Amino acid sequence: MMFESRCGILCGECPDFPCEMLAAMGTDQGYDPAPRLAKCREWAKEKSEAI
Repeated sequence: MMFESRCGILCGECPDFPCEMLAAMGTDQGYDPAPRLAKCREWAKEKSEAI
């Protein structure tokens, strides 16, 4: 699942990545955001290499 930012682009491509909302997502339930953020970066890199 690729996350879409509030501005309508993919989070890994956003100049504000990671925004506060994405960085904190799930932490209130005890989840570590690092793996999700790493995956967003990976997807953004794959997409930019495909272009």
